Amino acid sequence: ISQEEEAMLGFNSIKTQQFIRSNNLEDLLVLDIGGGSFQLVGNTNNKPLIYKGGYGIETFTKMLNTRFRPNKNSFIEC
Repeated sequence: ISQEEEAMLGFNSIKTQQFIRSNNLEDLLVLDIGGGSFQLVGNTNNKPLIYKGGYGIETFTKMLNTRFRPNKNSFIEC
């Protein structure tokens, strides 16, 4: 599925929870992070606002290890 569809699936699953239903959706912000990407979804004027990012936990960990690992024998885990 597309990042936008993935974002809306995460957002809709959270907003349907009982404790969210009675609250203002304008205050809801959902982060969905996967292996290769992430989506951040908010709600403005009853319309979803989606930010799609290219880093997921695997790509982020690889970037950290490439740039910041102290030596070749160490590994940063996220």
